[in-house]
Order: sequence, then C-alpha cells, then structure tokens
Amino acid sequence: MKNLFNGSLLFLLFVPLFSCREDPKPVDLLVDGCSGVSFYYLDNQSSRSLSVEFVSQSSLNGKIDPTTAIASKQRLLIGQDARAFGVVPRPTDTFSEVTLYATIDGVKQAVYQQNPVRNELWVKVKQNASNPDCGHYTVSHTLTVTDALLK
Repeated sequence: MKNLFNGSLLFLLFVPLFSCREDPKPVDLLVDGCSGVSFYYLDNQSSRSLSVEFVSQSSLNGKIDPTTAIASKQRLLIGQDARAFGVVPRPTDTFSEVTLYATIDGVKQAVYQQNPVRNELWVKVKQNASNPDCGHYTVSHTLTVTDALLK
C-alpha cells in the first residue's frame, strides 16, 4: 500500500512537468505607450533683453545657460525634456518655477515670474498635428512675453 501511495504521489508530481501545454508567449520588454519630447521656448516680444532662470522638476536633456541674453523680438530654446511610459512632458512636469530677468540701470532684476508654472500660459504645438495624443512625438511649448506681462 505504501508503494502504491508513493507511486501515485510521484505520478502526480511529474504529470504537470510532462503534460501537453502551449509554451508561453515571449514577453515583449518594450512598453507600447506614450512617449515624447517637449521643447520649451521663450518668445521675447518685449522691448527688453531678458535672461531666464528656472527650477526644474526633472533632469532636463538640455537647458539654456542663465547668462544667455534673449534679445527683444527673439525666440530661443530654453530647455527640453523627454519622458516615456505614458507621459509627454508639460511645462508643469518640467518646471516648478520660471523667472525672467532684465538689467535695469546696471542691476539684474526679476521682471516676471511663474511660481507655480501654469500650463495654460504656454502655447503647445505638435510637430506633426495628425499624431494622436498618445504615441511617440515631439511638441513645443512657447511662453510669449510682452511688455504688458513684465513688471
């Protein structure tokens, strides 16, 4: 009786190992979802030359040197951010604070600040407007500054 029990136990243990079943499908390690790059521009439509400093929420792939002067009527790339796995960065994902400076009577002074940053003040443009909101694509976000916005 003991041998019958041991034999049955071994049989039950080996049946799952040698049974007919489909091999599992290979796991695709690439996640299919939203990913993209955001380029951030400052469009200086004011009459002053400006410089920009910001506090970043993430590690930017590229950013402007804070000593760079953005001349009046000039549009300049100030930073870029890339994300994957469901996120295309918005200004609030990238920056917590943006401050613009002008030199007035030889002194660098803050003339504009977004703290916290507000997405609705940045104009978003897709590189390819026919792309859906989820996929891999590039967008630009532009903050346009006029004399009316400056202190």
